[in-house]
Amino acid sequence: YSTGNLFVIDSTISGNTVEATNPDANGVGGGIFVSGRGSATILGSTISGNMADGDGGGMHKPVEHNAVDHGTTLTIQNSTITGNSAGGVGGGLVSERPTWLANSTIAFNDGAAGGAVMFERSGGYPGAGWLDLQSTIIASNASGSSPPYATDLATDDVLTLSGANSLVMDAAAGIALPPDTLRSDPLLLPLAWNGGSMQTLALSPGSPAIDAGANPLGLDTDQRGGAYVRVYGIAADIGAFEWQPPPDPIFANGFEP
Repeated sequence: YSTGNLFVIDSTISGNTVEATNPDANGVGGGIFVSGRGSATILGSTISGNMADGDGGGMHKPVEHNAVDHGTTLTIQNSTITGNSAGGVGGGLVSERPTWLANSTIAFNDGAAGGAVMFERSGGYPGAGWLDLQSTIIASNASGSSPPYATDLATDDVLTLSGANSLVMDAAAGIALPPDTLRSDPLLLPLAWNGGSMQTLALSPGSPAIDAGANPLGLDTDQRGGAYVRVYGIAADIGAFEWQPPPDPIFANGFEP
């Protein structure tokens, strides 16, 4: 729970639960909650296995209600959000602020009312419904039996979306995805130790995400760091994981002379 600017770098946030004690309320932000007065930056990290009985199983980034707009933002790069669940919307993520998602994977989350990634307008604060989506996977999430929102990418109002080279399986009908967005199954493997210091979602060898992404941030490595380069082959892969033959196990996490 952060009331100021939050930086989460090369970290794992996993196995947390938030539940409301008031029967007329719901807990939000199972793994991370950043108040309306602070911006959030998530770099090279995994948010997994968290739960909220309300919205935002993995993370919730709101505005500060009934107050001035503090101009806060949410940035997620080279990161994985997976296996989180919400009793409401946004099994993986709820954002009410301008959001940048790049070279990341959001998959296998469960929102009871849909919207594994949910953008809420919250009274029309400037820039609330705005997303820049770059080389990111939002796919293979789940929702309840009769959700009012799309399973993978949803909004309760209007979402202005920019970006390129992403894969989104299910999005709300009113969301205009970039024309090069892939809509097929990315063939992700389960969360596992695939190298590096945290668990990731690997791509199967036949995944359509392989060589279909980009590296707009000029990253040297994928989420795992070390010897796992960000671009292997003709182009970067979509998502946080770059498919490549396993490196020499002696030097898998780098070498210190």
